[in-house]
Amino acid sequence: MTVTSLAARILLLLTLSAPMAWAGEVRVLNEAPLLADGAGELRVLLVVPGLQPSDRVKLKPAEGELVAMQQDGERLVVTLRPPQAYSDGTLRLTVSVRGAMKLDEDVLIPLHPPHKAQVGLSFSPETWTAGQKGAVTVTLKPEGSHPLPATARRYAVAASLGVVSALKANPDGSFTATWTPPAKITGPVNVVFTTTDLTAPDVVHGLSVFPVMMKRPQVVSATPGSRNTLVVGETPYGPVDAGADGKASFSVLMDPRAPTATLQSVDNSGKRTDSVVPLDVGGGPILLFAPLSSAVPAGQTVSLWVAALKADGTPWSDVPPRIDGLADPVVEGKGWFRYTATAPQALGPWTLNAAMGEQKASLTLQVIDPPSIVSLTANPRTLGEGAGEISVTATAKSAAGVALTQRPLVWSADGLTPVGPPKANGDGTVTQKYKVSASQQSARVLARLSLKPTGLATARVVAWPLRPGVPADGQSVVELVVLTVDVWGMPVPNQTVALTAPLGDGALAPTVKTDAQGLAVVRYRAGTQPGPARVRLDAGGVVGELILWQTAPGEDAPVLPALGDAQDFAALELQQRGASTLRLTRVGADSGPPAAVSVATVPGYTTPGAAVLVTVRVLDAQGKAAVGEPPKITASIGTVGVLSDSGDGSYSVPVQLPPGQDGPLTVTVSVGSAQGAASVPTLASLGGPEALASGGGVPSGGGGNTGGARPSGGGGGGVAPSGGGGARPAGGGGGGLNDDARLRMRASAFEMAYLQETSSSGLGAAPLGAAFSALPPSGAVGAGLSMEIWPTRGALGIDARTKLGLYRVSVGAGIAEVKLIDAVTPTQLGLHYRIRTQSPVSFFVGGWGSLTDTLLFEFETPARASVAGVNQLVFGGRVGGGLMIETDRVYARIEVGESFTPLPSVTHAAFTLDVLRNNSNALWTFGLDYDRHNLSLTVGEGALEDTVTVSAQQITAMAGLGMAF
Repeated sequence: MTVTSLAARILLLLTLSAPMAWAGEVRVLNEAPLLADGAGELRVLLVVPGLQPSDRVKLKPAEGELVAMQQDGERLVVTLRPPQAYSDGTLRLTVSVRGAMKLDEDVLIPLHPPHKAQVGLSFSPETWTAGQKGAVTVTLKPEGSHPLPATARRYAVAASLGVVSALKANPDGSFTATWTPPAKITGPVNVVFTTTDLTAPDVVHGLSVFPVMMKRPQVVSATPGSRNTLVVGETPYGPVDAGADGKASFSVLMDPRAPTATLQSVDNSGKRTDSVVPLDVGGGPILLFAPLSSAVPAGQTVSLWVAALKADGTPWSDVPPRIDGLADPVVEGKGWFRYTATAPQALGPWTLNAAMGEQKASLTLQVIDPPSIVSLTANPRTLGEGAGEISVTATAKSAAGVALTQRPLVWSADGLTPVGPPKANGDGTVTQKYKVSASQQSARVLARLSLKPTGLATARVVAWPLRPGVPADGQSVVELVVLTVDVWGMPVPNQTVALTAPLGDGALAPTVKTDAQGLAVVRYRAGTQPGPARVRLDAGGVVGELILWQTAPGEDAPVLPALGDAQDFAALELQQRGASTLRLTRVGADSGPPAAVSVATVPGYTTPGAAVLVTVRVLDAQGKAAVGEPPKITASIGTVGVLSDSGDGSYSVPVQLPPGQDGPLTVTVSVGSAQGAASVPTLASLGGPEALASGGGVPSGGGGNTGGARPSGGGGGGVAPSGGGGARPAGGGGGGLNDDARLRMRASAFEMAYLQETSSSGLGAAPLGAAFSALPPSGAVGAGLSMEIWPTRGALGIDARTKLGLYRVSVGAGIAEVKLIDAVTPTQLGLHYRIRTQSPVSFFVGGWGSLTDTLLFEFETPARASVAGVNQLVFGGRVGGGLMIETDRVYARIEVGESFTPLPSVTHAAFTLDVLRNNSNALWTFGLDYDRHNLSLTVGEGALEDTVTVSAQQITAMAGLGMAF
């Protein structure tokens, strides 16, 4: 049996014995582009079909940092900190799975850059002369990177003189307005225009100067009797003769951008002199606020941009303007000065005055109520039995926890009929009574503080489902709360939002219009396919999305954390606190009092300043949901937010940790006599982001009386590095380096044996064959280097190997020759393509360019009938394939190939074994190479002519050390 056929049989045997569970496609469920500012975090939800709890998951972003990863069944909640983006793009995240499933896949996460935009202004006509008829068209053109499309942006524009009409959006993304000058202009003047992006009023602005010219006399001093020409810009005026008093008078079209002119004077002798003379353009510095909203919420920090320019329109470079009560501004350049101010708590007008010498400018804003925290309670807590009446009481508090009295609330109910108007109770609470019909099985009440809009444009669409899931029965409905808000989280009223469901087979209305509070409730009707559903919301180019779950019979919907970027998290939390929802369910006869509580958190760890979502289920003694009994929740640290009631015995509430304060966090829950608790460790105690990057996760277990977040109990466990055989040395199962390395480097000592055999045919076969057979074996020792690179841990790889003979025994003309430091260096460089399976076995094919160290035999003369063995490098190419077996600690590679060279053909087989050393990336490496070189020679002449086939074999054994990364 040849070596080639033996290797082929081994390859076939391993192929047939390997499990062939092919991995499915990794899906990124939230697809809207996320902000990549290099500082904030973002959170995405991945689904890996077929993922098992015992599988080890490893994530590696191509850029940025992996902060956390939590596994829940087939779902992976991944928190990343991306680098700063400078244009729209994607972040590549490599997902590797080892265990029952084997998977290596790259997913792309869409990113958009932070605000680096500005607004360009242009005018038609480019100048204006006092008394000219018509109007001036002002064009605003967005420039630079912006997280929103141009069609979603809105602008405000102001002018230091005259009136600017409302802006009109154009198909190319620009905006136009008409500027009408004042009826009376006393002199040439530069009109300053400022503009603000109302979706980003703190950062995006534009500034330009428009000259208004006027024709007026200009008297200059000159030599009496001289002939004078006045050049203003490029326009000459004159010539004019100077009078006996040395004065020359010109009628000049004065340009406020040109405060000086050149006087060309020729005296009586014909001598010309040029001099610079000032022009009486009048006016002083110009001071103008950039436009802002008409109102600002109390306590809101705002950036105030002030344009300060000289009379000629150039930037002011002297002492900055002053605004009473505010710190010195930041000089933004080009005439801009930026101030930071905090709106007062007192509601009403707020006037800011800027002064620069005699020049003054003012800005008046209306201070209004900010978003508040609203909580609801019901009495009775369920719909009871039959018809009746129920009272719902709302409490509104500021973010600081101060009760907001004498504030109007907006009420909305589904399934209930209001009885009379809301009643203020005198203690900061408001009660609304409702009538319940006997047939009503469930109802929903929503209340929020009545807020006034600021006048800013829609910057975000925020939405959440009132329940995390809905049965996939084709008829069940879950309500979605939709809010259109500005950059400060204030409502933007009467906005049309387009709705689509690009993932999942559910249905919902194509559009919904928000009310005067920027709020709408839309119904999502479930499809029949269990799994995730994504709803996309588009408010004129401002896009939001939410994920909910269509559940199979008997399945609980997962409680998902907020997804998106840091701004999404903050906006969602702010709006959920202000739009409190109370779900009421009719109690069944078979439902008992609360007997057990289960508690879980998302994520399952704490970090300073972060929010943890606590989910609670209240159960009776039979494990059925006990509705209408809101639990009391306390936390060892942090602030407990508003409790959200899903109406099916499930509750959720955020716990916000103070900045700079980490866990561990203990959450305690009680309802009646039932109690539960969950202990949330710190991320550092789990090994930090590094442990997560190597396949660790965070505990997915919960706590409480039933041991987990589901009625069936469980909990604990998870996929933390300390349990269940993670992929690091700290893992419970022996650990080791991640089996799927990107780079393997090896340094080995080798011993190579040269063997040869001959066969012959013809008249002179015996003597010539004996001559060849007389060659004794030879060999060499030396050192070798190899590198195996998989740049993306994907399908394509590079293989490079070389050997250097340090001590060789050669054969030549029947004598042995010893060489120390032999420069013959067999080398190969190849490209591999591997085929992944879910088993530890991968197959590969490849092509190599090689320099092969071989023994060539030459017939010298017929009389001597002898040969000489020559060590020589032969250039050639190789094609072949093989398989790789990868586990946590062992990597084995078997390959066979055939080389094609100018002289012999070379059959190649090799085996490489890497064994990971304990607690490091270092490894022991062993190898065995076999090369068989076949060469046919014609020897002798005449009667002695014969054909001899020489087979030179090289067997190389290697052992050494390496590293894998």
